Amino acid sequence: MRRMKRALTGTGRLVALALAALLALVLVPALPAQAAYYPPAFVRSMAGEGRAGVYAWGAQYNPATDEIVVGDYLNYRVRRYDTSGNEVGSFYRGNPNGQPYSIAVDPRNGDIYVPEIADGSDFGVFAKYDKFGSFKFAFSTSSDYNAWATVDANGYLYVADSHYWNTSGDPPRVRVYSVNDGSQSASEVGNWSIVRNDLQMPRAYGIDVYNGTVYLSDTINRIVMKWSTSGVWQGSFGSGYFGGDVRGVTVDESHGWLYVVDASNDQVDKFDLSGNHLGVIGGDGNGDGEFAGPRQPTVDAAGNLWVTDYGNFRIQQFDAGGAFVRDAPDPKRTPGDAMLAESRDVALNPVTGEVWAADSWNQRVQKFAGDGTFLGKWGQRGNGLYGFNYPRGIGVDPLTGRIFVANERGHYVQVFEPDMYSGPFTLGTGGVDSSGTNFLRWPNDIEFYNGVAIVADRASGYVKGFSTTTGLELGKISQTNHGIAVDPATGNIFVLNANNDRVYKYSAYNGSQITYWGSSGTGNGQFRNPKDAVVCGGLLFVTDDQLSRIQAFSLTGTYLGKWGGLGTGPHQMRNPSGIACGPDGNLYVSDAGNDRILVYNPNAAKPTYESTKPTVSVTAPTNGQQLHSAVTFVGNASDNAGVANVEVSVKDTATGQWWDPSNSTWSSTQKWALAALQGSPTTNMMYKWTFLGASYGHSYEASVRARDISSNASNTTTLAFSVATPPPPDTTAPSGVVTQPVAGQKFPAGTVNISGQAHDDRGVAAAKVGVRNSATSQWWNG
Repeated sequence: MRRMKRALTGTGRLVALALAALLALVLVPALPAQAAYYPPAFVRSMAGEGRAGVYAWGAQYNPATDEIVVGDYLNYRVRRYDTSGNEVGSFYRGNPNGQPYSIAVDPRNGDIYVPEIADGSDFGVFAKYDKFGSFKFAFSTSSDYNAWATVDANGYLYVADSHYWNTSGDPPRVRVYSVNDGSQSASEVGNWSIVRNDLQMPRAYGIDVYNGTVYLSDTINRIVMKWSTSGVWQGSFGSGYFGGDVRGVTVDESHGWLYVVDASNDQVDKFDLSGNHLGVIGGDGNGDGEFAGPRQPTVDAAGNLWVTDYGNFRIQQFDAGGAFVRDAPDPKRTPGDAMLAESRDVALNPVTGEVWAADSWNQRVQKFAGDGTFLGKWGQRGNGLYGFNYPRGIGVDPLTGRIFVANERGHYVQVFEPDMYSGPFTLGTGGVDSSGTNFLRWPNDIEFYNGVAIVADRASGYVKGFSTTTGLELGKISQTNHGIAVDPATGNIFVLNANNDRVYKYSAYNGSQITYWGSSGTGNGQFRNPKDAVVCGGLLFVTDDQLSRIQAFSLTGTYLGKWGGLGTGPHQMRNPSGIACGPDGNLYVSDAGNDRILVYNPNAAKPTYESTKPTVSVTAPTNGQQLHSAVTFVGNASDNAGVANVEVSVKDTATGQWWDPSNSTWSSTQKWALAALQGSPTTNMMYKWTFLGASYGHSYEASVRARDISSNASNTTTLAFSVATPPPPDTTAPSGVVTQPVAGQKFPAGTVNISGQAHDDRGVAAAKVGVRNSATSQWWNG
């Protein structure tokens, strides 16, 4: 959260020797720098815009409107749902301080408080809205961290000011504020430390107030704390029931119950107010009543429980008995295949040319063929083998083909075999946020050299090297970092320092700093948040997040050229991040803000402009078609020189509003989404894009156009379609068969692959496998 600054010191350089010694084992003569053309030739685009319909994080019942107010964490929206699960509107102020976290509602009049938090911004800021979402004002508080807040019956705002940086000198606290609409400010009227001598340093990730008692969910001690509203300790309960990530707590006033979210176990625990455990709701999964990383719960006036299901892109409703009632939104708005949401890194298999994308906001990784064909996806927010926590870095070990995924907020690098089964080790330990040896804090970039995985760990200020054989740490360089690059010819390491906008170069021979260059600015050789780099063809290419461009340098720091600029054209970008060099010598760029991967040939110049327009056709949906769920556009685009983009725009004909794929909401101005392209040659390509804004009973008009590598636009193809009322209940159960192994088959000790087929008249959502030891009757926990 807090940007950490660390100056390079002599001690830091000496610490790097262990890493440098291993890197220097195999040295290859440096290649001469190749001639380059700027801007380089555009080759293709792959993947498309795929931000979920809701990243549900905060939730609170609003008694003034009988609505559920949901904080859409990554779309920077607050959404309003009626108690039947229908979205009735959304809001968020312009130029916010950050993204929404929990939601707090004043029960007296329905005013809505939204904590706004972002890396590098001031913490303690709230935005206040009226009950319908009209912005009133923003104000600062004395809280160091204000993600969890609630409002009591008297209108006082309570904040659980608690996070991982708290110490005995800066303890976690409960802070109480009186908010004055006249002065548009908050006055602190009470606060107390929640540290207890009989407990570890608490971390309160959840707060509610009822009848003079403050309830805090403590994720470190795995308990619920009880304090009086004047700061007097009243005890605790829940020990032994929680798995770890205890966050989110709400009181059901009508029944005298307390619901506590246990995100580690993907469930909600139910207690009475005396602390007696009454049961569990949910479990890991994506079916009805199951969760993937649940967050804030709330209870409506009828006693129904609502839980934000962050990893499954929805909010779920349960009755007072814990039975699943519905989820919202409906139809579901889950990201489609080949659709990305702020992909922050890209990597290639040097043998097969397969392209891997770290799809960070959708909490998964995706694989593509070199022609853009979608090959697979793995992951969700939550637990288990494919449970990710912001996968913002990805790398492919050239020696083994193993996939290394940097779980930035999970504090470790997860290693998979080439087939995406579990690897032999992890780098760092999941859940342990530490700078110590064999640990990581916020890993976000991974490169390889001669059996060493080199990891940029930005929160610790170290670049660390790990053995790709054992997973053990070999050494480190002390330098503030974001992205890194390794010269494949020498092993020299280039480190990007986003705090002072410089590139630092270190020797693989002795770990010493060789040189550095760069400064803050917009000129040639300057940066505004350099994000990642790669050595390709003897040159260093550096992405710049804020300037939306790429610059090329010699390996000694001489500026050579640049291309980019804000936009969606073939030589434009929005927040480019990861960059990789493919076995074909091309550059692959994660265009994070445009949710796509761009491919350039750095050894060929951009061709001269030509004026022939591309053509585009739509295969699905057909004009006038009536559908029952989310809509996927499919078709073809052609151009004599090459197709760069296919863009889709959708209008709700009743409201005249246009779907905005950048935040999954509706806009009064026309917006265009970038579809995923695949095919070779690029003169004739297939496209696909999933529209997530569909609502039952609505009619829509869509426009589709293509652009070529000279940014010429095709004629626009238009069509109409509608989404019918919900389909009748699905009463036919799916069926399945196991084809491997066969009954009675024997295997040597080790991995056994289980495969088969599943069938359903509506469609198969998931197939699950259970394995039990027949001798012990114990079930395998995957």
